[in-house]
Amino acid sequence: MRRITVESMPIGGSVIPPGSLVLACVGAANRDPEFWGVDGDELRLDRPNAQQHLSFGAGIHHCLGAALVRLEARAVFTRFVRRFPEATIDELRWNGRINVRGPAELSISV
Repeated sequence: MRRITVESMPIGGSVIPPGSLVLACVGAANRDPEFWGVDGDELRLDRPNAQQHLSFGAGIHHCLGAALVRLEARAVFTRFVRRFPEATIDELRWNGRINVRGPAELSISV
């Protein structure tokens, strides 16, 4: 996400001046250790604040398909875990993109 500041913006002890190009990585927001804790980079659906992630946007930018995706994901993961309770992740390689981050390769043993 690219933005241009219209006024001075203090962030983390620094000040970004007006007219600056700012690149925000929304994927990093869901891993912030100050919000999620020291294990913020781990997927933990049992967190008390798990529904406060930014995966589907918010407000007028909320994803219209979010409810369908959640329903589909629940069905897929529930059935997968029931069928393969001993499954393990062998290798996970990320695609390296900044704004549409996701796995490029995921190897699982069942």
